[in-house]
Amino acid sequence: MLSTEDSMLCIERFRAVEHAEEEPIGKAKECSGQHHLEGEKDENKKKHHHHHNGDYIVDDDGAKIETLMADVEISLTDDEVREKAAFDDFVQKIDRETPKTDIIKRRHEKKTERKARKEKKKVAKQMIISRALQTPSTPAKRFPTLLVLDLDGTLVHSEFQRRTYQQHDFSLFNEEIFVYKRPYLDYFVSTILEWFDVAVWTASGCEYAAEIVRHVFPDPSKISFLFSSERCTNKYCPATGERIVIKDMKKVKRRGYDLKQVLIVDDTPSTWQRNYGNAVHIESYWGSRIDDHLLHLLTYLEYLGHQGDVRRVDKRRWRNQVLGSMIPASSTTHPTQPAAEDSDSD
Repeated sequence: MLSTEDSMLCIERFRAVEHAEEEPIGKAKECSGQHHLEGEKDENKKKHHHHHNGDYIVDDDGAKIETLMADVEISLTDDEVREKAAFDDFVQKIDRETPKTDIIKRRHEKKTERKARKEKKKVAKQMIISRALQTPSTPAKRFPTLLVLDLDGTLVHSEFQRRTYQQHDFSLFNEEIFVYKRPYLDYFVSTILEWFDVAVWTASGCEYAAEIVRHVFPDPSKISFLFSSERCTNKYCPATGERIVIKDMKKVKRRGYDLKQVLIVDDTPSTWQRNYGNAVHIESYWGSRIDDHLLHLLTYLEYLGHQGDVRRVDKRRWRNQVLGSMIPASSTTHPTQPAAEDSDSD
């Protein structure tokens, strides 16, 4: 391939030959007269016709140069002919390859990006499979039932002021909120986590709910899901003029649960008015140290776990059924009720 200096030398040499040939041709035209000039015009038309067919360069000036060079090519030396051929090859190669360089580069970049994305997806998939294989399988629950628990009034009671006569169980947000756990809550939580899939749905805010769950459940990751006030439906009651908060179980159903095997434990009946068949009403908790509702609730939940469709069971006055031995005794031995003198009264 010719260097840049050799290429420029060839161009200058061709221009010199062109200049040398133009002058004799012009004189010949003057001596031949008008008839000869017209003959040359006809000849030029023929040449232009060949040029249009692709025998010459598209540019008119280029066609002229090509024609003149064809006339004097015989007089060029072998070295000059080789230099001209090399220069022509050089120019054609530039014209042929330069426009395609950017296209080829872009195609290569896109191909590389696609390959990188494909490899990234492959690695991610392998990581997911690896984690699944390394994670120990969790033991099957005793009952195929989802238990949805409320927080305030059901499992805990919260206040903004510290009680002088009773020690709180834990506080939140730099002692802005003081929380009291319902008696036997720790035992209740550990038992239901072995029996059921457990979820939490509260009408409180998300941040508050997350903090309560963190203190109540030893391993919050075992919770199937946590719904807060954002998931509740607000309904206006014309009779009382008050806003009613509703927990619609359709939102639980959308997560793939069969409502035949979904139980709700809540102390506010209005929240589950659209799903009475799924609800177990529990008496509201206000922070007392004397309370055995969670122990009796465990016995009743164990009974419901054996039912094919929990919605068909009449759950009204369920505590009386447990106390009246109308419900089979629990297979689990519950802790004993603390003595009354060991606790403070409200």
